Amino acid sequence: MEKPPSRRLVLALIAGSTLLALAALEFLVRFLPDAQTMLVEPSSIPGVGYQLVPDMTACSMHGRFHINKWGFRGPEYPMEKPPGTFRLLALGDSVLYGDSAKENDVTQSLGRLLDAAPPKGFERVQSINTSVPSYSTCQELALLNGLADKFSPDLVLVGYVMNDPEGARVPFGLDIATGRIAWRYRAYHFVKQRLYLVKYVVAKLSPLVFRLRGGFKQFGPAQNPGRTEDYTMAIHDPQGPFWPACARCIEGLGEYQRKTGTPVLFAIFPLLKSMDFKPLEDAYRQVERTARAAGLETVNLYPEFAKLTPAELSELAGDGVHPSEKGHLFIAQALQRRLAARPAMMTGRGRYKP
Repeated sequence: MEKPPSRRLVLALIAGSTLLALAALEFLVRFLPDAQTMLVEPSSIPGVGYQLVPDMTACSMHGRFHINKWGFRGPEYPMEKPPGTFRLLALGDSVLYGDSAKENDVTQSLGRLLDAAPPKGFERVQSINTSVPSYSTCQELALLNGLADKFSPDLVLVGYVMNDPEGARVPFGLDIATGRIAWRYRAYHFVKQRLYLVKYVVAKLSPLVFRLRGGFKQFGPAQNPGRTEDYTMAIHDPQGPFWPACARCIEGLGEYQRKTGTPVLFAIFPLLKSMDFKPLEDAYRQVERTARAAGLETVNLYPEFAKLTPAELSELAGDGVHPSEKGHLFIAQALQRRLAARPAMMTGRGRYKP
């Protein structure tokens, strides 16, 4: 009669089999497009909260992007601006970052359009995209004052998306005001950013957790919080918890423009999955009024997209939030037309007077 295996051996076999199964799953999950993600880390810049990890390849469902040593997507330029160079600097969230564009995001496309015929007195145009997914207007202002302005931009492009007032959706338990992160979240951050299996499971559970927490109701009052239009109106409520802070940061962009003499082009991106303008008209107009009152040249891109046929819109709309690569070029061309009509914005840093 054979002696039954010891309990230790059984436990060791179970543990070994489990580890092998998890290792196999980890290997397989790495090939799933929706398991890809971007890596972030705490930022030392007050008010920014987090930043992309420098010198890495960031991934999304739409492609892979190089993150340079400054923590920005795209070409790496020295902080000191070469003579004869006109610098375009972009600030935004995942839309202007170009989450859905493999190569030709708005910033690079606009930079190339301008570089084809550089502004008078300049030999070339460099475009720097400092946008980071999920950034709010206030984080963008903090980044501009804390780091981005050191690149001496001649023109600042700010991309405003209609969910910007909700503020920063800061990952990993990070306190945006102090930049500190609790130890338990540090451990979670360490594991999650190295194991794709954990990322994948978290991504799949997040929608369930969101619903259990109350869904869109947690963001503010609305007649039908599940509708994009009602949610957007709720976070733009002048008496609500979100819009007043956002409005102050838009005013802060105006203060930056006056202080540095650097023009700020404030572009309002439409919700491409909700092209019915009427329900959101008050919110769009409110953002426009606030930006113009701050002295910013303001472009509402909604009318540009509204001219398109349904077939054309479908080709440019991407996933309904992030424009396709053709959509990015379409936006860049619209911005180029506005700049061509405002030559004073192309005269260089320190010379602009709105």
